Amino acid sequence: MAHMFNKIHPDAAADTRPANLQPYRFFDKIRSPLYINAIFLMIAGGAGAALSFVFWILAARFFPPAAVGLAGAAISAMSLLGTISHLGLGFGIIRFLPQKAYPTKSIINSSISLTFIVSILTGVIFLLGLGLWSPELVFLRQNLLLAVAFTAFTAATALNSIADDSLIAQRHSGYSTLRVITASGLRLILVVILASLFPENGIILAWGVALIAALLVAIFGFIPRVSEGFRPGFELCTPYIKSSFGFSLGNNLSQFLGSAPALLLPLLVLGILGAESNAYFYIGWSTAAALTTIPASVSTSLFSEGSHDENGLSTHIKKSLKLSLGLILPLVIIFFLLADKILLFFGQEYALSSAGLLRIMIIGLLPQTLNVIYMGSLKVKKRLKGLITLNCLIAGLSLILSFGLIPSMGINGAGLAWVIAQSVCAVYVSSRLFAKRSAPLNG
Repeated sequence: MAHMFNKIHPDAAADTRPANLQPYRFFDKIRSPLYINAIFLMIAGGAGAALSFVFWILAARFFPPAAVGLAGAAISAMSLLGTISHLGLGFGIIRFLPQKAYPTKSIINSSISLTFIVSILTGVIFLLGLGLWSPELVFLRQNLLLAVAFTAFTAATALNSIADDSLIAQRHSGYSTLRVITASGLRLILVVILASLFPENGIILAWGVALIAALLVAIFGFIPRVSEGFRPGFELCTPYIKSSFGFSLGNNLSQFLGSAPALLLPLLVLGILGAESNAYFYIGWSTAAALTTIPASVSTSLFSEGSHDENGLSTHIKKSLKLSLGLILPLVIIFFLLADKILLFFGQEYALSSAGLLRIMIIGLLPQTLNVIYMGSLKVKKRLKGLITLNCLIAGLSLILSFGLIPSMGINGAGLAWVIAQSVCAVYVSSRLFAKRSAPLNG
């Protein structure tokens, strides 16, 4: 199967085969980098979401709700810090590595080195200030080994993103998919093993150790395999960093704002309602979030397809909407009707306490799909200002409304806040998507 991950060639030779063999042109199209990268990204997103779903089922089975709630908040914090720490350098890799203005080795190692430094500093600062911004997570710094582990896991979170983008930039997204599956699969084994060894922090350790293992495989295995002359090492190529930093940082801000509700709401729920309620919130939220990989994957495909054929963007948007809504609508109906039954996988208490939140979140997937597809069109046009504005509005409304709704509605208030934020933006997005075909291009 190794040939599946060989480099995808950007151009196909003219088809000189006899007429009876020309139907095989279909397979040539599928083998193009545009489609192969999109397919592998979808597989990675789907597999990661599915295995994450199983991970939290196992966590809920083997750990008490309070431990699940604290672990969910800690992992959200890790993800948040990791998103901040990589500074968008992965976007810079994808944008500038193909130009070959700088050696591949220098681009990748500089991105890894700078990300490592920033992520370690970010993790330490976060731990030192826990009493100020998240007192419930103070336990992370009360044990030196756990504090060191949390900092290392934060760095691994950021560096895994850099590793993935290094592979995608060189048209080897298949290896990125393998890295995701490696990390997600290893977590399932570790969470069961560590349940008896570390009943309080086993979930956090399982998550983080799997990240580090997958990172080592990527940096010492996958990337050297596809990058000629690459050897992992500390390097800071100042000219490259200066030339790419503005582009990288702008994209990182957009990505951070887009992920802010998922990363910050668990911390908000933990602070207002406590660890046990956060466990119910995190499971309900994660279950709904598993379905968001569908529009996200289609949006990524739209970004790839539109970048290849910008003149056909309106057609690609229509196809993306049909595909996303065609897949999402049946799942929305199924999950809405069977929310409590689905949550029984996590246990009876989750079925009782998280079903309302899941139903609310499921409804929000419809406006969210419109928003994500439209954002894909903005990426094609390199309209970072519009992209940042939309993500900022969704994040701001979600968090502000949550402050007011959580005390009166419990965890359902956080879900409703997110749905309202998505719906408000979807009203504007719909006017751009459906007013006229050229709106996503010119609006």
